[in-house]
Amino acid sequence: MVKTVFIAHDYYEIGGRKRKYRRLISTALKHTGFRPTYADHAIQNVSILKEIIRKIRNASFCILDITGRKKSTALNLNVLLELGMAYGAGRPAFLIYEERSVHPSLIKEISDLGNELHFPYRGLNALPILIRKTILDVVRRSRPRKGR
Repeated sequence: MVKTVFIAHDYYEIGGRKRKYRRLISTALKHTGFRPTYADHAIQNVSILKEIIRKIRNASFCILDITGRKKSTALNLNVLLELGMAYGAGRPAFLIYEERSVHPSLIKEISDLGNELHFPYRGLNALPILIRKTILDVVRRSRPRKGR
């Protein structure tokens, strides 16, 4: 059975960034048993917020990219809201961010919220490695072993 991973990120489409981002996420999750799901996929006839909450609750874990739209120290506030929803739903949350776009003091402030794991990356092409080699390893190690 394929499990879902809720992916939150900036939906800004300049230069095809959104499509490239999602293609790289799909590459990272290929053959892992996990499938990405996004807030804007298959919205039903309910409020968007309720749909996002449902997707987070149904996900095995969440990857939340707080990188903002501009190459500055701004954070993506929608993703921070989804971080709160992930906490409320009891889902493991992994914060990721483009290293050059987020000031370290902002990361420290966010980390104070709940000791969640956060990982910087350098450019979009580094995403598959970060997800596959780091985040999925953490998820696998945290699973309870059978027979215990």
